[in-house]
Amino acid sequence: MQLKIPESGILLYKGDLKSGYINNQYFKISKDRKKTEIPTHANYMYFEDSENIPNESVEGIWLSGGGTKYNPNPNGGINYSYREFVISSKNSLEKWNDFKSSRKLDRVTDSLVESCKDKN
Repeated sequence: MQLKIPESGILLYKGDLKSGYINNQYFKISKDRKKTEIPTHANYMYFEDSENIPNESVEGIWLSGGGTKYNPNPNGGINYSYREFVISSKNSLEKWNDFKSSRKLDRVTDSLVESCKDKN
């Protein structure tokens, strides 16, 4: 399955995403249609006892979190599941955490989910 992420960075997907070990691959596609793979990163890769510790300034994709959420609204609440991925270098992850902690992402996502429900 291939999912294309819109410019907003938030993809609403109607269906079930499998969990467990899945061989995901991530790519950036430039305006001239050039495809560049985004490497997968995780904190364990940077532990002092890890072999071949990646360069902290190299951009990669990180699983930020996931779960289920209830979004109350006047037209009836909405339950949805989510997965968050971040494209960032290790030494820039702090910026993402600042954005996420400000709850801006939650507000934008809730608004998109509510708009999608209103259309259906």
